Amino acid sequence: MAKKTYIVTDPNGVQHTRKTDRVYTHAVAVRASYEFDLAQADCDWAIDGDNWKFAVKMARDGFTGDAPKYSWETPEYLESEKARYVSSATPYSSVEEAIAGRRARRVAGVEKQKAEGYYDKFGILGFNGRLDLAQKAAAAAQGGRWAEVLILEATLKG
Repeated sequence: MAKKTYIVTDPNGVQHTRKTDRVYTHAVAVRASYEFDLAQADCDWAIDGDNWKFAVKMARDGFTGDAPKYSWETPEYLESEKARYVSSATPYSSVEEAIAGRRARRVAGVEKQKAEGYYDKFGILGFNGRLDLAQKAAAAAQGGRWAEVLILEATLKG
C-alpha cells in the first residue's frame, strides 16, 4: 500500500506532517507551559547535591575499584571523564552551593527558551485515526506540562 501524507496546521500557521499507510483524521497539538517548566526548574533537587558529591569524589579519586572495563575505556577517555567531573565539581564549594547553582542554571535555561519563543510554538503529541481517540489523548494531556492542548483536523496532502 502506498504511503500517504497527512497535514495539520497549528494556530501559528505551521504545518505538521505525517507520512504513513494508516488513516488519520485528527492530531493533538500541544504548547509547552512556561509556568510549569519554571516551577520545575526553580526547585532544590536533592539529586543535584548527590551528583555534586559524586563529581567531587570522581575528580579526587578518578576511576577506581572493580568497575567494569570496556574496550572504549582507554586511558585518554578516563582522563577526559575525570576532567569533566573536575569541571562539574569546581564551581561550587558545598552541597548547598551546588544545589543553588544548578537550580539557577535550570531557571536560566527556561528563561532562554522563553526568549527564543519556545513557549509560543506547538508540537504534535500524536496523530489519531478517530475523533474519540484524539479527545482521549487531549484529555490525558490537559494541565500541568502543557499550557494549551488542541485537537486539529488532519487533511490528506494532494
